[in-house]
Amino acid sequence: VSQGTDFSNVISGTGSFTQAGGGTTTMAAGNTYTGTTTISAGTLALAASNAFADASNFVMSGGTFAAGTFSDVIGTLSLTGNAALTLGSGGALAFADSDAISWGSNTLSITGTFVDGFSIRFGTDATGGLTSQQLALISINGNFGTTIDSSGFLVAAIPEPSTYAIIAGGAILGLALLRRRRV
Repeated sequence: VSQGTDFSNVISGTGSFTQAGGGTTTMAAGNTYTGTTTISAGTLALAASNAFADASNFVMSGGTFAAGTFSDVIGTLSLTGNAALTLGSGGALAFADSDAISWGSNTLSITGTFVDGFSIRFGTDATGGLTSQQLALISINGNFGTTIDSSGFLVAAIPEPSTYAIIAGGAILGLALLRRRRV
């Protein structure tokens, strides 16, 4: 596709799909094609969950994959150029083990707003996923408060109990000062 378009019908068969233009293409159906999905320019956006076949591998040589608030299980992820992944709240992406695929020095920038638990997984278990070199090529930008662990899972930072103790102590001190001032 060289221009943005909306696909609301199922794409099936063994062929591949390439987003090559500068526009935005949306996928709104449960596609069953098993060929590779390539994003080289523009934006390929989900408009429904499960828009790609589980075996459909992704090649990103530029452009953006906008998952939004939707969920999908996808094949391996290959980077042949710098690319971006945009996430929204409440969805989930699961890529197949991609540690055997060289990304070279290409980077993946994960952006968006992460409020209600969007999850992303690279790999299916603790032995696969991504290599440490691949993990080093991923940057997370936006309102996330998360990191990617060594297994390739995007995890939310959980505050230490001491954080809550400091907040509670500050609240109690504030109430004591307020009460003392009134007396």
